[in-house]
Amino acid sequence: FSFGGSCLPKDVRALTYRARSLDVETPVLNAILPSNRLPLQDALETVLSLGKRKVSVLGFAFKPGTDDLRESPVVELIEQMLGKGCQVKVWDPCVQLERLTGANREYLLKVLPHIAELMATSLDDALDHADVLVVGQNAPELAGLPGQVRSHQAVVDLVRLPGLDAVANYHGFHR
Repeated sequence: FSFGGSCLPKDVRALTYRARSLDVETPVLNAILPSNRLPLQDALETVLSLGKRKVSVLGFAFKPGTDDLRESPVVELIEQMLGKGCQVKVWDPCVQLERLTGANREYLLKVLPHIAELMATSLDDALDHADVLVVGQNAPELAGLPGQVRSHQAVVDLVRLPGLDAVANYHGFHR
């Protein structure tokens, strides 16, 4: 899908800034961050094209196994879906709001100030809410998801979760 986290985006910005200050042309480096944003727009358009507004996002930290949400592309996608009128619930097996601290917590509250209202209490809660499931991580906790998707639900799979492509209303993301 897209990369995020506290290091790579910052490092790319630092390198391009330093190159500009030295009058060094870096066309490949300059293209990295803009090209990283293209999948976000594609994912948003896919979700909106389904015509359903009750969306659950499964996994929104920048990678599985962490609660780091800084510059997570999925957090930005959530913000954009909310801005387009979607009713969003989010669930991530590693994210517990009460345990977030420092820059990670500040980032999340800046981008999604009402995150507490969006949090699903469990995967089942997220599934119960959704007409559209957006899969944002290939987390082990989602291994059984293909058998849990309901017949009325569309799936937008940003990570190519194994077995999910067998679901009837599947929209795989292959960029």
